[in-house]
Amino acid sequence: MATGWTHRQAGAAAFWSTILLVGCYRGIPPIGTVADSAVQQAIVVAPIRGTVFLPARTVAATMLEVATAATVSLIETADNTTVSTTVTDGDGAFVLTFPATFAPGQGTVYVLEAVKGLSSNLPGNNAARVRTLIRWTGGGWASITAGPIVVNSATTALAIGAALRDGHPSAFDFGSLIGAITSTQPDVYVPVANLSTADFQALLPLVRNAVTDNQDPVAAITLADGGTWGPSPWALGGFPAVTGISPSSGQVGTDVTVTGTGFATVIANETFFFNGMPATIATTSATSLIAKVPAGATTGAVTLQLGSAMAMGPTFTVTGVVPGLIDGSLDSLAGGSDDPN
Repeated sequence: MATGWTHRQAGAAAFWSTILLVGCYRGIPPIGTVADSAVQQAIVVAPIRGTVFLPARTVAATMLEVATAATVSLIETADNTTVSTTVTDGDGAFVLTFPATFAPGQGTVYVLEAVKGLSSNLPGNNAARVRTLIRWTGGGWASITAGPIVVNSATTALAIGAALRDGHPSAFDFGSLIGAITSTQPDVYVPVANLSTADFQALLPLVRNAVTDNQDPVAAITLADGGTWGPSPWALGGFPAVTGISPSSGQVGTDVTVTGTGFATVIANETFFFNGMPATIATTSATSLIAKVPAGATTGAVTLQLGSAMAMGPTFTVTGVVPGLIDGSLDSLAGGSDDPN
């Protein structure tokens, strides 16, 4: 995945636009009956009507390819089930209706997502997902964007960021993002707890680059243990694989050359272990790295970690270490003594 803007990507970025969901909402009529002195009401949820306004397609994937003839879904976040789906027409227009049994929870946050297989959905090509967060207020729908419901690069970035930040280290308040983008031309973000302006500015180009590179933004971004946003192993060209180490044995402090595929090109984006002991990485590239055998390392398999992906490699034998020896000498272990008496 490219980290900078090429001429082709810059052209594609110019076509990055917005999925505009212009909702028409009605009130909730009291259509229930009176029983046991309690008024029983059935909720009638107005459909979400919208139109996709996007420019013509370019060579690289754009929001147009995602939006035209895309599947639009409302997803229940509690159990990841789909409530309702529809398909946009050739002009990007759609109407998302709901079954009579659907009663949105007051204040419940849902995911509104558009997904489309790229390159005419042919085998061997990715599907791209763009999304926003949406909440039923009792009289209508509200989303990340204040005013009309919009799905674009900015809402996708925030939805991804919230999902990845949730539980790291504490639960994320998804409802806090409702109305957090106050303007979409350009996108103006009012930061919320646990998702700063710096987070937003780091996530936004990752989403745009993913679509330009014909990748799924939702799958292409990861949050490293140190809190750094970056491309996921999948986006870097596949999950890592460790195929060789040289030398295969050595003492603490030995420099070991590790070969394979899918390595990070930035040292901060990966961690290398000798039998579970983290090592210092001197240099790295997509196919090799040099790591130093750390103090405390023992004989065992080496592993490489990129984000949540782990790749196990061959066994490295640590020499010059006697199992169980903490302090002393080989002579003392054998029963010998330096005391002449």
